[in-house]
Amino acid sequence: MRRPADRVALGLAVGAVLLMLCGASGSVWGTFTAATESPGNSIVGADDWVGPQVTMLNPGTPLGGTASLSATATDAGGMASVTIQRSAAGANSWTAVCTDSSAPYNCPLDTTALGDGSYDLRAIARDTAGISTTSNVVAARIVDNFGPTVTLASPPSDVRGTITLSATATDSGTGVASVRIERSLAGADTWSAVCTDASSPYTCSLNTTTLADDLYDLRAVALDLAGNSTTSAVESVQVDNAVPTGVAVTAPASPLRGTVTLTVAADDADSGIATVTLQRSTAGAGVFTTICTTASAPYSCPLVTTTGATPDGSYDLRAIATDAAGNSTTSAIVTRQIDNSQPSVSVTDPGAFLRGTVALQASAYAGSGVTNVSIQRAAANSSTFTTICTDASSPYGCDWATTALADGLYDLRAVMTYASGLTLTSAIVEDRRVDNSVVTGYDVQAENGSGGSAGRLAAGDALVLTWSRKMNIATLIGGWSGAAATNMVVRLVDGNVSGVGTGGGADGLQLLDAAGNATGLGSVNLKGNMIKARKTTAFVATATQSSVSIGGIERTVVRITLGAVTSGAANLRTTSSTPVMAWTPSATARDTLGLICSVAPVNELGTVDRDF
Repeated sequence: MRRPADRVALGLAVGAVLLMLCGASGSVWGTFTAATESPGNSIVGADDWVGPQVTMLNPGTPLGGTASLSATATDAGGMASVTIQRSAAGANSWTAVCTDSSAPYNCPLDTTALGDGSYDLRAIARDTAGISTTSNVVAARIVDNFGPTVTLASPPSDVRGTITLSATATDSGTGVASVRIERSLAGADTWSAVCTDASSPYTCSLNTTTLADDLYDLRAVALDLAGNSTTSAVESVQVDNAVPTGVAVTAPASPLRGTVTLTVAADDADSGIATVTLQRSTAGAGVFTTICTTASAPYSCPLVTTTGATPDGSYDLRAIATDAAGNSTTSAIVTRQIDNSQPSVSVTDPGAFLRGTVALQASAYAGSGVTNVSIQRAAANSSTFTTICTDASSPYGCDWATTALADGLYDLRAVMTYASGLTLTSAIVEDRRVDNSVVTGYDVQAENGSGGSAGRLAAGDALVLTWSRKMNIATLIGGWSGAAATNMVVRLVDGNVSGVGTGGGADGLQLLDAAGNATGLGSVNLKGNMIKARKTTAFVATATQSSVSIGGIERTVVRITLGAVTSGAANLRTTSSTPVMAWTPSATARDTLGLICSVAPVNELGTVDRDF
């Protein structure tokens, strides 16, 4: 027979087994009575041995705003409460969202208080017996209340043609669905889509040539899978597809010497001028070298012409203006001469007396090249010059037909044209006389020597002959240079002697060389009776020559001084008359230009006196 204590122990053991079975199955519960061999003893089980059944319902994804969470729970003995919990996905660190004590077990979740991300959800149900059961885990529900983070990459401030726009976008919730890039006239806030891109990198092309040149705003709008959107900060760009205008080079006139300043005019209505580059090239070569680049107005730079890189010569100059958007305009070419040499020009003196056709000549030099030389004339002391001729090749000269001009004094000069139109004028050759009149005798005079008797030829008396121009001395007396006195013979002949005088007592002088031959001096009619009839008297004589300027014309003067009588001294007579002598020049006499002297008689000028 078992003892009462043994029966109690057995009953407790059976009850424990039953409790375990109920808990294990989750479906067995109830009240039971244990009978033993001792009917007086019994064991009573608890009212609820089994925990609730609980399920966490899937709220869907993504979650946003205030989401409604729900769970189902049942228990035969009755439910006390259901607590819904959340945890960052996979962290298994649970936080209660809410507790609901009556079915349906619902719970609001303010997702805005959470960071966007993935979360796990579960429910814990507790019955009235205090037994609790944890539900299944609803994994990785995404909370997404915020739009993506989006940034539009800063484009250049000035653009042209087709440009690439790009944006970056991230979203910690559902992820980025798309990025749309938009444009609007600056400040208008009227947006048009440029493009939409659904995958990173988010880029698109904007063809600015379809837009009017103006200032535009750009932005990016990112949309996540939950429908949240974010707009980036606005970036502004200047669209400029127009080239700069009014681009022109200004340079000093040719020739350029030393260091000169080149300037450029340029304008751009949209993005503005960014740089101006000045360039040079040997004229016509088309191979340009940069002189300088400047970024600020006034656009100018120095050109050093004295360096070895720019030897004297002709150069093309141009400018390239580039605006901030990259559009450029090249100016028209300006051509200039660089000439650091000293140009010179002069006219050759053709002589003091000019007649007929005169050969004129000039000399000219310019390092950059002589274009032509003009020889000019003007009336003496006048500033009104007339071009005689223009010659484009060296030697520079021409023939001057002076016969077309009035006789008189003229100034001559040469004008050189060089270096694309620059001119240089020579010094003036002044007071060159043009005289196209006939060569003639000008005057004949007689002088009484000291101690002689007036009206009677004697040693020391002189005959002075003056021509209208400067004569060739060698044609007056053969072999005479005029540098020194020369010997000659003067023969006084009665007027009735054939070949001399006019008869009737008008005596004459024959002017012979030392050998008694005729000369180019001609003969003189004394118009008086100074020798016996049909007689002759001879004198030795010496001749000297000089020149005198009368009326601005240089004239030759020959002075014949009588020496001793060599024959016929007894034939001389003294006259008291005061006739006017007449000189007949010789046709063999020539002036310095080779023109023959007229044989027209020339009367004595001045006061009528007793000759000799």
